[in-house]
Amino acid sequence: MKERMLIVCAALLAVWACGSSPAHGGDSGAREGATLQGEWLIVEVQGQPVPGETWGAVEAQPWVGFDVASGRVWGSSGCNRLLGTVAIDEQAGTIDLGSGMGSTKMLCANMRLEDAVLAAFTQATRFAAQEDGRIALLDEEGKTVMRLKETQTKSND
Repeated sequence: MKERMLIVCAALLAVWACGSSPAHGGDSGAREGATLQGEWLIVEVQGQPVPGETWGAVEAQPWVGFDVASGRVWGSSGCNRLLGTVAIDEQAGTIDLGSGMGSTKMLCANMRLEDAVLAAFTQATRFAAQEDGRIALLDEEGKTVMRLKETQTKSND
């Protein structure tokens, strides 16, 4: 059963990896409600800005995309690609990545940011819109573990 699941995940990852990454940039301003639909830049992890001196040289700006209706998540943790499933309840403001998220395993020059991004995703249980239009991913105690900034190009809307 494990082998079958691994083969399915590898096939999905191979198909998905051929896709393009988002056009990163600009903030779209304040948001009326908290929605995770679309693609987001990861601009802060564990209270530290990304990119920033805490992380050293970063290979690429990390980002994440969510398709709320289908429960799909994808993105980049700075070096490796992310892919998987997510349970999002926008009314309750909850997010559950559980064990449904995986990543490629390329060797990266700097693993600090990579590891911090993956750890923050496992800690996130809730999310909230912020006044600046960004989204905060929160842990069980309500501490911000990651902040997301909307990209100019939205997908799956």
